[in-house]
Amino acid sequence: MDEDNYNFSVTIGKVFTVSLVSKPDKPHKGMPSARSGHAAVANNKNLYIYGGYNPDHRETLPYNPLFKEMWKFNFDDQSWQLIQNRGTTPFQLASMSMVRCGDIIVLYGGTGYPFGFQKSSSLYCFDIKDNRWRVMSGSKQLPESTYGQAMSIIGPNLFVFGGTSGWDYSANVHKTDLRTGVWEKCFDFEKHITMLVKGQLNDDHVPYPRYRHEMLSDEENFYVIGGGTSLHAFGLETIHVFNTKLYEWKNRITLADPVHGFPTKRRCHGCCQLGNNGYITGGFNGRRIFDDIWRLSIDTLQWMKLDARLPEPVYFHSSAITPEGCLYCHGGVITQNGSKRTDKLNFIWVCVPSLVTIAWRRILKFNPSVRKLSDEALRGLGIPQHIVKR
Repeated sequence: MDEDNYNFSVTIGKVFTVSLVSKPDKPHKGMPSARSGHAAVANNKNLYIYGGYNPDHRETLPYNPLFKEMWKFNFDDQSWQLIQNRGTTPFQLASMSMVRCGDIIVLYGGTGYPFGFQKSSSLYCFDIKDNRWRVMSGSKQLPESTYGQAMSIIGPNLFVFGGTSGWDYSANVHKTDLRTGVWEKCFDFEKHITMLVKGQLNDDHVPYPRYRHEMLSDEENFYVIGGGTSLHAFGLETIHVFNTKLYEWKNRITLADPVHGFPTKRRCHGCCQLGNNGYITGGFNGRRIFDDIWRLSIDTLQWMKLDARLPEPVYFHSSAITPEGCLYCHGGVITQNGSKRTDKLNFIWVCVPSLVTIAWRRILKFNPSVRKLSDEALRGLGIPQHIVKR
């Protein structure tokens, strides 16, 4: 990696690494230490990561391999900051789901350590503006406590699918209205199987129970991407689609990349969405760890393999994408036996950013002291107000 060029590059389709180094037993030395099973979201200013697991983490006594931490990475000055937790903080810190809704980060599920013995069905909200956690009070048909589930926001509703208790895997669908916190079960897998056995159903488009899958969504449907169990990983040639208005499943056959075919089946991969495109990074199928990056168009269900790779194969990592199309991947496991984790932060531009962003990055690259100027001085230089605010 060219140290002179990586910091503020906007090169499209090339993976860069933020070259910072930490040690697993020193997690608060300016950046998050190596971890897996954490979650990430991004806005146009910062990348946020929460939680994670590392058996070498020995910060506290008694020994706790989980990180009760919210970190943010600022895109302008390329620096990490540990955010002080305020309010009611989640304590199931591995394999939870996290999405951003405006200035609110929504977190659901997860497990404590040992895995499966402490699980969560609570819904937490983190306000980016005041760095405070709160619990959303739920009612009615609360989901089972799981981890490794996936979720999407469609309209005012949060949809949750799958996950594991540590012993059993789920294929149920729940939703909650984020305005009221009222839960509803949209699909009952056990009831569906019972009807199949009794001959009351002819078609079966329902996905198998799974965990560590991901979800993409449009205005009416969510799409289940991969996942698996402790023994299996599910393929990506056919995708299960749930209609959130009809509460019905369908199978959709995807289109292969003309050159590279379909992505190999996988679980524990990264996945994020920008517009109608989803981006899949890394993952694991029980035998092989992946370093590839794929794009799936929700409109056409066309797969395309990007002409770029992560610096090393990884799974159980976190990924997020900015509104302008910079895809970030952090951490994860890099050995098949799960013995080694990384603290690397990698990024790739998958879209061309605005000319304002390109110009601002170049200014920061060649004159980093600009960040220390007052708001008035920045405006005097002609810096746009939305840049001055951040």
